[in-house]
Amino acid sequence: MNKLQSVVSPSVFRLSFLTQVLRFDQKPVGNVCHHHRHLFFIKRSSSTMAKAESNNPCKRILMAFDFDHTIIDKNTDLHVVDLAPKGKIPPEVKALYTKDNWTNYMGEIFKYLHKCGTTKDKILQYVGEMTFAPGMTELLQFLEKDNQVFESIVVSDSNSVFIDSILTKAKMLNVFSEVFTNPAWFESDGRLCLDFYHRQDWCDLSTVNLCKGHILCEYIKEHNQKGQVFDTVVYVGDGRNDLCPALRLSERDIVFVRKDHVLDKLLKDESEKSKIKARVVTYETGVEIIDTLQYIMKNTQTTNTVKT
Repeated sequence: MNKLQSVVSPSVFRLSFLTQVLRFDQKPVGNVCHHHRHLFFIKRSSSTMAKAESNNPCKRILMAFDFDHTIIDKNTDLHVVDLAPKGKIPPEVKALYTKDNWTNYMGEIFKYLHKCGTTKDKILQYVGEMTFAPGMTELLQFLEKDNQVFESIVVSDSNSVFIDSILTKAKMLNVFSEVFTNPAWFESDGRLCLDFYHRQDWCDLSTVNLCKGHILCEYIKEHNQKGQVFDTVVYVGDGRNDLCPALRLSERDIVFVRKDHVLDKLLKDESEKSKIKARVVTYETGVEIIDTLQYIMKNTQTTNTVKT
């Protein structure tokens, strides 16, 4: 199973305002727009946000994170599969997998786990034992400490139950102003259920249930309309579905690509890498990202003029 996964020149990091973002119309399903219905929404406390706004008249950096293989070291979905009897999924369930059907496939796996007697508590306990990627705990602590400058979000094809459980246990949930992911919930009988974040047909780089580039651009645009403009955007990811948001960024932005993972291998092809306008930085640990962010904060200046 495969779930589709130096010294920096000061001139590279000249910070200015984002002048263009891409927007696509939401596709309603029934009478409900899935973008709003399925937003797994986490807000920082009002006091924290007020403090950040009052102490930060100029510089604002948006940190956007993938989750699996980025914040945590493994894949949440594949990790939970180990709870099946002998860690095996029967052929009749495996047969339901297709390249563009991962979310529905995981829904069937959750049904199978429930049928086998896997309880809600067992799932939450097992997911909560997952470890963070090297240096990622330090990076998130750094971002939380400097929340006057950094605003952080998660954009992930995992699900709300897994992400909430892991971040809550690690006391990292408040690092993020919002989490965008597939909605999940436990039924009264303990079965874990899963749905699409949204349904999209505009992006060939993404699966039908989640276009990360669209989500990122909508988030930036909504903030621009409120006068809350980000000076630069930093995207951190590892997988194939992180290529779309990387392609949406500008020359003043940064894409951190985890070394030796799928996205890194894709970008070994210079014809692919050349399509990305943002600075591409390969990293092995979150500490390296901290070093680059500290460099930006120390060596760049921002502008107060909004370009349209």
